[in-house]
Amino acid sequence: AVGYRRHTRGLTPMAVAFDGRRWVDHSPDGPTGSTFAAVSGTSARDVWAAGSRGTARPFPLVDHWNGSRWSAVTLPRLPTDLWSADVTSIHAVSPTLVWAVGLASTKDGQTRAFILRASDGHWRYVTTPNPPRSARELFGVDAGTPTTGWAVGDSAPAGALSQALALRWDGHVWTQAAVPRPGRASWLFGVDTVAPGNTWAVGRFTDHEGVHDLIAHYSSGTWHRVVGPNLGPGSGL
Repeated sequence: AVGYRRHTRGLTPMAVAFDGRRWVDHSPDGPTGSTFAAVSGTSARDVWAAGSRGTARPFPLVDHWNGSRWSAVTLPRLPTDLWSADVTSIHAVSPTLVWAVGLASTKDGQTRAFILRASDGHWRYVTTPNPPRSARELFGVDAGTPTTGWAVGDSAPAGALSQALALRWDGHVWTQAAVPRPGRASWLFGVDTVAPGNTWAVGRFTDHEGVHDLIAHYSSGTWHRVVGPNLGPGSGL
């Protein structure tokens, strides 16, 4: 599990691991002003944690745990049109293939989604669908195989409310897929692939009654909404 600690000097990343009996602190030493937001691994000796470093102008942060210590990962420079960026989710498909997603700000104040990929230790930014004059954010990523994957979040055309967003990886490119968008506004925050062609995503939506949970299931080539427990207005996943 990962997160952050608040000190008088600022925030530092935090990481704890369960050893079968208790939770053990394995937090890295720094740097100050950094936080972890997500973690994924393929084994006890191959764990990735991601988040951001810096406060006024955050940059993506990725660290790797080899079973005994954390090491900072060298990431490529931000694309020239981006001013700052935060990693919100990371998923290790294998020791040699890792995905990370998040949200970034452009130099003119627009919000954009971004996707990072590590292949054989080399990280690079992958082309991400970002329509002009539309704000996009990604909060979850999961890939069952090297040629299949999903990233979820929200998209808001200029002057419009946010709507749930799902992007699909086919082994070559990321493309947008149709996803349920109930209510006035909707978001997806997490995604998990159980098996090829069987993926779940969760989030929330709003209507005139308030906030509700949103559950979506991908099967037989399409996304459809699944009605969850009646948690009432004010609930969200």
